[in-house]
Formats: sequence, structure tokens, C-alpha cells
Amino acid sequence: MLRAIATLCIGCVFVPAWKRSLLQVERNITEEGAYIFNVSLGKARCKIAVPADISLDELAYGILDAFDFDNDHLYEFIYKNEYGVEERIAHPYADSDHKYCTDDCPVGYLPLYKGMTFIFHFDFGDDWEFKIQVEAMPSAETNYSELTVVEKRGTPPEQYPNWEEDYEDDD
Repeated sequence: MLRAIATLCIGCVFVPAWKRSLLQVERNITEEGAYIFNVSLGKARCKIAVPADISLDELAYGILDAFDFDNDHLYEFIYKNEYGVEERIAHPYADSDHKYCTDDCPVGYLPLYKGMTFIFHFDFGDDWEFKIQVEAMPSAETNYSELTVVEKRGTPPEQYPNWEEDYEDDD
């Protein structure tokens, strides 16, 4: 019984003190300017200027267009929040119980910082994972009004490399 009382006292005394000692990280929501992202898939790379106020849905379409992919599958963005916990924001039609979906979440809502990397996961069957790295935060020098592919390097992989073989097998 003494052990149970000691546990209760420890819980009453130390847990509230521990809760008060947690630092609250304030999320900076950026609504103006543009980020510069380096997006890579295999050996192909694109540098993309992305206005902070566009949705993640629009970013997804921009990435797919830059890599010559069809937009015919579901997707999600995977990143680590301010506390290092992995979070996902999914396509509106994805079977997801997440708080946000890509069409109502602006890019500037993410807790981005220079050098940060996160993933654009496209086509849950083929599992295309585009790596996105934040090269520059919004500033006067990165003021783009729409998503712009600034630079491309390398040849992107084919989205459906075995499509003709698969099609012939169905005949």
C-alpha cells in the first residue's frame, strides 16, 4: 500500500512539473514568398520554386508534371513535425483519418526549415518516393507567384516501364 501511495505522490508532484517544463514550439505559418525545393527521384532532379500559399495538392501536381508522370494515383506527403514525430498529409480521396488533406493544406503550413527533407509518396502500388529538400525559405529573392520549375537535371524514370508487357499479358 505504501508503494501505491508513493506512486500516486510521484505522479502528482513530478508529472505536472514535467508537463510545465515542455517547451511549446510555435508553428510559423508562412503565407508569402516562395520556397525553393530540390526534388529528386532516382538520378533525376528538379529545382522548383513553390509559393507558400499554394496547396500541397498543387505541389503534388507540379512535381508530377516536372517528372513527366501522369496524375492518376493517390499520394501523401510525409514529414517530421516540430517534435520529430512523423506526420502524413494525404490526398483527399485516400482512406485516411488524418487531420488535414492535401487540398486544404498550404505548403507554408508545414514546419519547414532550410535543409529539411521530406517525402512525396506517390502511387501506393508502385511506391514512388520523391525526396524533397528545402533549399531556400521564402524571401524577397524567392518571390514567385506560381509554382515554377527553375532547373531540371537527369532523365526521370518511366512511370510505367513494363506497361506494354503488362498490357500484352492481359490479351
